[in-house]
Parts: sequence; structure tokens; C-alpha cells
Amino acid sequence: MQKNKLLISSIMLLCCLLFLGLSIFFSWRIIKNNAKSNIITVCMPLPDRMTEQEAQTTFEKLTENFEKQYPNYGINLLIYAGDYEKILDSQSQTEEIPVVFMGISEINQIQNLDLIDLSKLTKKLNANYLTDMTKFDNLIPLSFSIPVIYTGDNNIITNNIIMQKENLPENISEISNFYDFLENPEINILSESANLALIENYPQISGAVHMIPVSENNQFQMIYHDYCCINANADKTSQKIGMLWIGYLLSEEAQNILFTEHFGNLPLQESAFELVTSQHQELAVLTEIKGDIT
Repeated sequence: MQKNKLLISSIMLLCCLLFLGLSIFFSWRIIKNNAKSNIITVCMPLPDRMTEQEAQTTFEKLTENFEKQYPNYGINLLIYAGDYEKILDSQSQTEEIPVVFMGISEINQIQNLDLIDLSKLTKKLNANYLTDMTKFDNLIPLSFSIPVIYTGDNNIITNNIIMQKENLPENISEISNFYDFLENPEINILSESANLALIENYPQISGAVHMIPVSENNQFQMIYHDYCCINANADKTSQKIGMLWIGYLLSEEAQNILFTEHFGNLPLQESAFELVTSQHQELAVLTEIKGDIT
């Protein structure tokens, strides 16, 4: 009789322990799934100056760092090869609604989207930027370039650290396709500083062609790139995560990953800008004119 009581007690204890274990297991699964539900979809075109592998490595690093900073939130990043017209068409075929759109180069690419006001984000940013971030409302750039001349003419190179647009020589051309210049580097062209990366990766002319910043009325115009925006049709929680994501992309850490480790467009964050200009001889002049970039 006593043995039967002990056996029954043992069975009941095992059942209790099993039930407790299952309860803990399923509670953990629910918590984990709730955390995963705070994931937003971000879409962007494949950056011009990155291979698919480079883009994957770069943005995995960015999303991992973001999720370390905000462990309850996650980013599902969709990178497309193509322009925004194709991206929006492909998204319209699915039920998944992107919260953040990145890598926008022209405003009219997303003119049919309903976007939220991002002034709450820009007002929280510190002053360590080369431009006033509060002037942006529903579209925020991550980077910029300035007008420059590319030339291999030693007379122009020797006599000019910078040039004024009002006094450009007559033999300066403007071309829409920069690759035409890479094939014909004997011409002098007006272009953007971002294209310096293409020259440095083009061994036929690298080192022979130099960059000269161009001012207009003693100011160097900022040409903004890599605009980001947030879909107004997303729910409020998703919009909040989207703001945190864009805010992270404007941090010194993310700006270095995007624009120092991958040379091309210039970072807006001041410390990242100083780092990239110190690493490239052709960009050293930008440090001297930084106060006149507007």
C-alpha cells in the first residue's frame, strides 16, 4: 500500500514537473514570437557602387548593430536590382507593405507614396552634421556630394585647388553618363565628387585624373543622395521602428559603415566626414572648404 502511494506520488510529481517544463517552453516561444513580430520591412535598390555580396555584407552588419541597440526590434531588408518603379511594382503583388524606403535618388520615384512627417526625428538629432537636418520633412538624405571638375590637364591642376563656376574654362564639358568620361579621360568634365570612387577603381586612368571642387558664389553646393522615407500606411509601432532605423543610419557608426568603408557618396555626419576625407588624398581639400559647403 505504501509502495503504491509512493508510486502515485512520484507519477504526480513527474506530471507536475512535465507540465511546468511545457509551460516554461511555450511561454518562451510566445515571448520570442512577440519580439519577432516587431520586425519591419525595409526595401531599397542595390547601391550602384556595391556588388550583391558587398551590399549583403554591409547591410547585415548594419541590421545586426541596430538589433543589438534595439533588441526588441528587427529589420527585414529587401535589396532589389533595379529602380524604384520595379520595386513598387513587385511590392504591389504581395501583401507585405514596406515600412521604410531607402536609397531614393529622385523624389519623383516615390511621388505616389503617402509618407509621414519625420520632423520628430530630425529635431532629436544632434548638431554634428554638415547640414541642418531639421529642414527635411518626409524625406531625409543619408549622404551628399558636391560639384567638381575631373581633369588630367596639368595646367588646370597646377593652377587650381578649387574653381568658381562663374569662371570655368570653355573646355569644360558636362556629360550625363560618367562612364563616357572613363573611356575618354582626355576631356575635362563637370560632375560630382561621388564619381571619384569610379576613377580610383578604373586603373587605366587612376592617378592621372584629379578632382577640383567647384564653388558658386563662394559656396559649394550639397547634392543630397540616399533619401529615406516612411510609409504612412504602416501601423504606428512600425513607423516608430522605422524612425529608429533611419536615426541609426545617421549615426556616426552607421555613416562610417556606409560611406567610409564603401567610398563614394560623402557622409553627412561630421566625424564620419572627417574620417573619409582624411583617408583619401583627393578628398583632403574638402576639409579646408568644409565651412563653405552648404
